[in-house]
Amino acid sequence: MIGYAQDQEAEDPLGISYEIGSFTDLSLYRENCFDVALSTMALMDGPDFPAAMRAIYRVLKPGGILCFSVLHPCFITPAIKWIIEEDGSHSGLRIGRYFDRSPFVERWRFSKRPDPDDVPLFSVPRFPRTLSDYINPVSDAGFQNLRIAEPRPSDSVSSRHPWLKRWWDHAPLVLFLSAIKPC
Repeated sequence: MIGYAQDQEAEDPLGISYEIGSFTDLSLYRENCFDVALSTMALMDGPDFPAAMRAIYRVLKPGGILCFSVLHPCFITPAIKWIIEEDGSHSGLRIGRYFDRSPFVERWRFSKRPDPDDVPLFSVPRFPRTLSDYINPVSDAGFQNLRIAEPRPSDSVSSRHPWLKRWWDHAPLVLFLSAIKPC
């Protein structure tokens, strides 16, 4: 994807630089050079979340904003299982091993695709964390927490996509956090 993005930038220059690196090591960038750090569903897939928060803090300008989303650690646990009734309805969510921080590799595919069996399984490293494992490193790095959100799919979206209805009914799938680097 980076190669594709670089090719697009060469074809139609927008002044964007694409780099490959680790969110725990941002030494490629000088201190205080970014206004915003945004991560969508990625920070949960790295082994050292506190190092990522320290690295992001270093490269953000004073007043800079950190925004990220992760799978909700309270509900996406190593022993997650939907409780399904005889009629096929989802009556609840079983969670387990919340405090088990043992890394593992999850293999899955986008089952909502028209041809899910034609797509190879993804292998995604998982690093289970608790809610405090996310919140405290943000504060420890020096950020001031602004807001935490646990969004639900809307009722209209849930009615069009039954797999989302169970999340609307029972638990948040995603945790959002935004914080600021003090001036």
